[in-house]
Amino acid sequence: AHDLSLVPLLMLSIFVSHAFVKLCNHHGYDEILILAKGVPFLEVELPQLLAQSACTARDICEIEKRGLVQPLPVMCPVKLLIEALKHEFATHFPVEEDGVILGMVTRSRVESAIVGVTSKPDMSQQVHTSNVRDVPSVLLGLWASWFPKDEQAALGGGQIETGLDGLVPMMRIMNPTPYTLLDDMPVSRLHPLFSRSGLQAACVMSRTGTCIGVLNRIILIKVVEDAIHGHMPALGTPCEITHNRHKYVDGEHPAEQDMENYIRELEQKVETLTEENKRIKATFCDNLSDTAV
Repeated sequence: AHDLSLVPLLMLSIFVSHAFVKLCNHHGYDEILILAKGVPFLEVELPQLLAQSACTARDICEIEKRGLVQPLPVMCPVKLLIEALKHEFATHFPVEEDGVILGMVTRSRVESAIVGVTSKPDMSQQVHTSNVRDVPSVLLGLWASWFPKDEQAALGGGQIETGLDGLVPMMRIMNPTPYTLLDDMPVSRLHPLFSRSGLQAACVMSRTGTCIGVLNRIILIKVVEDAIHGHMPALGTPCEITHNRHKYVDGEHPAEQDMENYIRELEQKVETLTEENKRIKATFCDNLSDTAV
């Protein structure tokens, strides 16, 4: 119509509609759809209450033990996989060998592995793959990274093969290059990795290389939602964490304990090397004096 006199009426109707919607609905229509469909949406901006706090990656993992995920061995029993799936907030599971994290496997792949193992009782193929444990884990990891399509096809067709003792080779289904976060990284630094870089999960590691847990997008969304509604968890509370080979109690920070133990071991090694050096010097001086005589 090209009638500019209608602009004030349109603006007035839009203003009245907006005010009415704000009065009746505390959330926008898009927000309601996100909540109704369960879309893992993460706010781009960190809430001010959470940004000004001293919350770290370890603190987020320890909130109701959401991120404390037990690492899986390279050759993992099916029962252990089923037990790991009972963790409500776990979407990724770290895989370790001799205390070293080799990669991470998603929840969907673990479920596909269980289905593939339990639905295929054929022992002829199991004998063929029973020597997987004899292959170095580094070569298996390289093979898994070079042929991801073969791995996905094997998962979709239920071709996860196990050894004679019912162990699943996790190197075949894991991601050998996972993201890692230091346990003392502030939430203001790790939040952009999830909100802007599309990161889904990352291993939370201590300064000495111990796996603390896994921080995923679902856990971070829950923390951000609590902060938006004004609920902040108590940080720095004593927490007892039991790991495969480490146990921390009495409220002491595990990273501090790890660092103290590491420094103590270094001091013992220095003392041992010093004593050995003195002994070698004394022996050399005795041999030199005997030669001179």
